[in-house]
Amino acid sequence: MAKLMAKCLYCDEQFDRNKEEYVKINRRYAHKKCHDLHHKEMEQKEKDRIQLEEYICKLYGSVLPLHRKQIATLLKANYTYSGIYKTLYYFYDIRGNTTEKSTGIGIVPYVALEAKKYYDDLERLKNKEQQVVSIETNKNVKKIKIKTPIPKRKGLKKIDFDFIGEE
Repeated sequence: MAKLMAKCLYCDEQFDRNKEEYVKINRRYAHKKCHDLHHKEMEQKEKDRIQLEEYICKLYGSVLPLHRKQIATLLKANYTYSGIYKTLYYFYDIRGNTTEKSTGIGIVPYVALEAKKYYDDLERLKNKEQQVVSIETNKNVKKIKIKTPIPKRKGLKKIDFDFIGEE
């Protein structure tokens, strides 16, 4: 049987179509696992976009062309839909700011690092809480009682009182 070599559309690796599972996409080929992973990522990205647009509707009443332009600019600057959403949520709901003076979402680049720090701290606290809960729920833990150490008393220094009556 002849080797039918193809290049994966997603990971750019060469593979033999006779030996591996693949998906044909128009005139191109991809590993089945790469294709499935790509579609899961695209579905998640779409969910994040919808969540962001719903939140902007909650804040401003609708998604304006200005908002779409700002989102596109932020995406080009390596922000994600979920990152923009979390930053806006942090700024308006957690910090309690209002949209009275703003018409767009231009605050995102200025607050993003602060929001990231907040969410990182929150994640760190959740991990510590889970560790404490897992330690407390472990049934195989042996309790060892340690007696409080009693410090050794040093002997009193002897003071020579012979010199007192010699004058």
